[in-house]
This record gives sequence, structure tokens and C-alpha cells, in this order.
Amino acid sequence: LNLQQPLWNWGALDAGVAIAETRLAIAKTNLRDQQWQLAEGVIESYGKWLSAYLGMSAWQQGLEEHEALLLQVEKRVRQGVSARIDLALAEGRVASTEAEYIASQDELYLALQELAQLTALELLNDDLAFSISEPRARLAEDDLNSALTLSPKVKLANAEVALARHQLQQQTAKIKPEIYLRAEHRVNDFSTADTDPRTRVYITMNGSTGAGLSWQSQEQTAAANLRAKQASLVASQQSVEQRIESLIANVESLQRRLASLTSAMQTTSAVADSYSRPFLAGRKSWQEVMNSAREKVQMQVQIADLQAAHLVASWRLALFTDGLFAVSQEYDPLTLTGPAKE
Repeated sequence: LNLQQPLWNWGALDAGVAIAETRLAIAKTNLRDQQWQLAEGVIESYGKWLSAYLGMSAWQQGLEEHEALLLQVEKRVRQGVSARIDLALAEGRVASTEAEYIASQDELYLALQELAQLTALELLNDDLAFSISEPRARLAEDDLNSALTLSPKVKLANAEVALARHQLQQQTAKIKPEIYLRAEHRVNDFSTADTDPRTRVYITMNGSTGAGLSWQSQEQTAAANLRAKQASLVASQQSVEQRIESLIANVESLQRRLASLTSAMQTTSAVADSYSRPFLAGRKSWQEVMNSAREKVQMQVQIADLQAAHLVASWRLALFTDGLFAVSQEYDPLTLTGPAKE
């Protein structure tokens, strides 16, 4: 009978335990990264739905205004004030606006289906429209440091560096001879009859360089892998930094553009509304009135696109700087706003 107990293996056992723990951490980080990507997908899909919903509303209002103008043109044609060609052209304008409205409906349906697939929820336009989300305000005081701390890709790169470091430590330990205690108890002896039982204790060293001193290449490989993972970590950090700077600049740009276009929209709406009476009085042609209505609805659609883009950019920035919990657990998954329901 013999018992062998390692006394010192230059940290190989500790490195093995650390490798197992790090691989578990990598698996958890990969899961969080997938959740993060899903959150980004939901935010992007919600932005598509919001743009389509606001755009459809704008085209619906524009269609109603064009149909009202068409009725006025028909009345003027019956009264002999306008030529019949004017009616045909006005009907063409209405048909064109109706086509845009139908296209916006299709876009809304596709956006809703995409959002429903990502969230695994049965969503209805009325439910989403009942409580439309608002752009997120920036909460983090230091956006960059917060993003580097929370980013799953940076966490994953850090974990891979730690794994490579432990693997190098384990490989280095294998080069050195293992020191262990060996105790044996022998009963009888095949070579000598009637031998009394005896017990012996050894402190021994055991090591191997591998075939052709292969330990050297294995250690060099582990060291090169560590350097590669460290370079990947730096690249991941730089990628997050660039993404944060881009998101901040995009949010600020969208805010300025939205404010400018909203101001212009007020002027355009005032002009369009002021054309009604001059048209009835014959001082404005139907083309001028419909052009004004068309310009108004097109600007409304542009504002809708900017509003959706601003919301998406602000929520993406919140995801990077405040973390996944801040944009999911604390908010209703149906509308991405308000307290979460039990």
C-alpha cells in the first residue's frame, strides 16, 4: 500500500482552480453579452416601430387634409371656377398620398412583428401607443468609465486575459519538478521469503521536460496567447470608447436637428393653415394649397424619424453607461417606460 501527497507544485493546482473559475466567469459573461445584444435589438426595433407609428399618423392626417382639399376642388369644378384637368391632377395627388399612407401601414406592421419576436410578447399597436417611451436622460457622471466597467465585451476580454495568465502560470509550473511526500507499507516480499512488514516515508521530486524539450514551445505558446489577449482587451476598450463618443455626439446632434425642424414645422403649419381662406377666395391655386399640405406632412414624417432616432440613441447610451439592469428590470418590458409590473 502506498500514499502519495503533493507538497509543492509551484502553483499548478491553484492555477488549475483559477482556470476553472475563470472559464465559469467567461460563460456567464457570454450569456450577459447575448442579453446585451438582445436589449440593443429591442431598442432598435422599438425605434423602428415608433418611427413607423408616428409616420403613419402623419400620412393619415395628410391624407385627410388632401381629401378635404379634393372636395373643395370638386366643388370649384362643378361651379365652373376650375378646369376638369385640375380635378384629375388633384385626384392624382390624393392617390399618391394614399399610397404613402398604405406603405407606412405596412412598415408599421413589419416593425411590430419584429418587436414581438424579439420580446416574445403579443404586442398591439394600441398598447404601445398608449404609453410611448421617452428619450432617456444621461445619468452617469462619467460616461466612459461607466461604459468600460459595464460593457460585457470588455469584461469578456478581461476574463480571457486572466485565463491566459493562469494558463501561463500552470504551464510554467509544469516545467519545475513536483515535490511530494510518499509513504508506503509493504507486507512480504516477492524476492525474499519471510520478510517482516515495513513502512517507509519518502520526500521525492519528479519532473519531465517532455519529448524534445516540448515544454519550451508550450510555455512560449502560452506567453504569446497572453499577449494576444491583452491586445484584444485594449482593442475592446478602444471600441467601447469610440462607441460612447459616437453615441454622445449623435444624441446631441439629433437634439439640435429636432429642435430646428420642430421650429420650422411651426412655420410650415402656420403657412399651410393660412392657405385655406385665400384658396376659397380664389387668391391661391389648389396646387399651392396641396404643395403646402404635402410639405407639411413630409416635414412631420422627418420629425417622426428624428424623434425615433433620438430615442434609440439615448436608450443605447443609457444601456452602455447605466447597464442592462437600468434599461430592463426597472422598466415595463411592454413600453420600455414606467415601473416594472409584478
